[in-house]
Amino acid sequence: MRLRPVLTCLTFICVLSACHSSSRIDTAVTRCCTTVEYTTFSVAVENVPAFLGPLMVSNFSVAFANRGMQPVESGADLLVTLRYEQSNLSREEPYDDFDERITTGDPMRFIARIVVDIRDASTKELVWLGYVQRLHNVAPGDYMHTGPASISIYEAFTDLLEDYQ
Repeated sequence: MRLRPVLTCLTFICVLSACHSSSRIDTAVTRCCTTVEYTTFSVAVENVPAFLGPLMVSNFSVAFANRGMQPVESGADLLVTLRYEQSNLSREEPYDDFDERITTGDPMRFIARIVVDIRDASTKELVWLGYVQRLHNVAPGDYMHTGPASISIYEAFTDLLEDYQ
C-alpha cells in the first residue's frame, strides 16, 4: 500500500519532466575552433520566416558580441549565416478523414532548427558550425510570444557560443 503513493509521485515527476524537456531549446556544436583570431562579423539569414529574422539576428549579434566579437555592416572578418530548417513530424494519433469534428486547421508538430554557419569572409572556408533547435506543438490560432521567445533564443545562442574561441 505504501508503494502506490511513491509510484504516483514518480509518475507525476516524469510527466512534468517530459513537459519541461519539450519546451527546452537544444544546442550543438558540430564544427569547432580555429587557430585564426577574428574580431568582426556580419550576420545574414537564410530561409528564416520574416517575423523571426530580426529576432534571430539581434539575439545572435548580442550573444556573439559577448564573446568579444564586434558586429559590423561591411568588411567583417567572419560571415555568419543563420539558416532555418524545419523537420515536420507525423501526428501522434491516427487521423480519420471521416471524423465529425470540423477544425480550422490541423495542429502541427515540428522541430525548428537554426543552423549557425560561420565562415572566413576572405576565403569562404567554414570556421565554425552549430545549431539551436526546439520541438514545437502548434495548434490553430496559436502565435509566438516574442518577449519570452527572445529571451530563450538569446540564452540558447549564449549556450551555443559558450566555447567559441
